[in-house]
Amino acid sequence: MSLPTLSDLNSPSLVPPLGARSAPDIGPLAVMISTEPDVRYIKKNLGRPRSRSFFMGELFPIRAADTKAYPGQEKHKETPDTGKSPSMEINEKGTLKNKIKANAVDKQAAVFAGPYIGAPYAVMLLESLIARGAKQIIVIGWCGSISSDIQIGDILMPHAAIAHEGTSQNYMACTERCPEIPLPASPSNATGLTEKLTEYLDENHIPFKTGTIWTTDAIYRETAEKVSFFRARGALAVEMECSALFAVAAHRKVELVPLLVVSDELSKTQWKPAFKSKVFGAARKQVSNAVIDFCNRHCRTLS
Repeated sequence: MSLPTLSDLNSPSLVPPLGARSAPDIGPLAVMISTEPDVRYIKKNLGRPRSRSFFMGELFPIRAADTKAYPGQEKHKETPDTGKSPSMEINEKGTLKNKIKANAVDKQAAVFAGPYIGAPYAVMLLESLIARGAKQIIVIGWCGSISSDIQIGDILMPHAAIAHEGTSQNYMACTERCPEIPLPASPSNATGLTEKLTEYLDENHIPFKTGTIWTTDAIYRETAEKVSFFRARGALAVEMECSALFAVAAHRKVELVPLLVVSDELSKTQWKPAFKSKVFGAARKQVSNAVIDFCNRHCRTLS
């Protein structure tokens, strides 16, 4: 008897993502935050909104009742309720000029979820977000460079991921080892999430690169031989979730786009970590700020 992965793709799971509860309770736009430092930073910028437990992490809305200004900036004054989402501005350094001021959260507000690590856990969160109503998902994370084409602090928007993990094969007809999975296309002919986010980054002069990424299950088995192999296949960097997230998004017919910051380098014979470097810290804050602003501007228009 052969494994039915290729024949059961349209069969329902015996264990649904939300168990017995299936009513959507969030809006169409969600952000998955991979790391705890980025979760803390984003929550602080949103005025520490009330959150709820979400697996081993938390789920919280973009809107908050109160916020704090950046040092040296005036506190953003609350504007009258016009029924519209207040916009913010982001300067050339990626810092928010204004902070979010808004009223009660509704289903037109974006939500943030995290942290998480690894393809299986990331897919559990993604499946649950989709079941709760998410149709467009932005992923914020970190990655390690395996190519001299990208450096520490660079921002990468992968357009494909090489699956060197075991989760994605449950969501796609996998007939080869380590297949390359493309970034999910927009399910409609309208301008999609990837195009809108790309346009936003360009308009705000936030440089980023695109390319292929290698997704692995085994962070402590990133050997010189594997780095050389996946670099030869065109991978610029390595991380632990993208290929599985791409496979799930394609299977569930939702949009998903990652923004990853290069936190370390493996392109040389020795590992070069830079998690405490100023350039990496500035880049990850720039991505977090940009995503907050993008969500605030576009969450009502993406569905």
